[in-house]
Amino acid sequence: MICLNLHSNGPILLIGGGPVDASVLKTADAQCDKVLCVDSGLVHAHANEITPDLLSGDFDSLDPTLVHDVPTQPTPDQDFTDFEKALGLCTAPLVVAAGVLGGRLDHQLATFSTLVKASMPVVAVDRDVCVFAVPAGKEMSIPLPKLAPVALYPLLATTVTSRGVAWPLDQAPMAPDGLIGTSNHMVGDVFTVQADASGLLVIVPFKALAAVIAAFGISGR
Repeated sequence: MICLNLHSNGPILLIGGGPVDASVLKTADAQCDKVLCVDSGLVHAHANEITPDLLSGDFDSLDPTLVHDVPTQPTPDQDFTDFEKALGLCTAPLVVAAGVLGGRLDHQLATFSTLVKASMPVVAVDRDVCVFAVPAGKEMSIPLPKLAPVALYPLLATTVTSRGVAWPLDQAPMAPDGLIGTSNHMVGDVFTVQADASGLLVIVPFKALAAVIAAFGISGR
């Protein structure tokens, strides 16, 4: 069987089946070159007049009429989440993932795990936030307005330096059972963060999506 993959030189928009606002899809789609829908994420795409380049999943919850004329790649392996399997079909410098936050708490926890494990940068978005994992050793700088909320949450132990926030860090050891960095906010104009190992999640406002993409050294559409 031929395995279909989605290749792009720019960001790919991945649309999952979880809760997602039309405004989020519109903004994210404007930053991306191609679209991958995961199962019932196709419903969101159709509702917002977004044309997918590929559909993945097991298609057990989809109206067959929606699948017409959409290239499909079944991903039946139950050892991985649909989100993780869909990322395995993407070859791109970055993926913006909508419809993978909110809804069931266990699904959201699985999303956080996938962000850390992904082989490429992935930014999960909803109407309020962008969530992404900081690549090990990379210093990221994101322009943000003063008082904008910023949170750091380590899924794995790492050492972190951050600046531009009310409570900055300087080579601070962080871990899920130790120091975490939630409930922080901007006091400067640029948020800078660096972690010596993978596993650190950063949460910033959704309005900063374009700046987050740029912080990875990638140009949106």
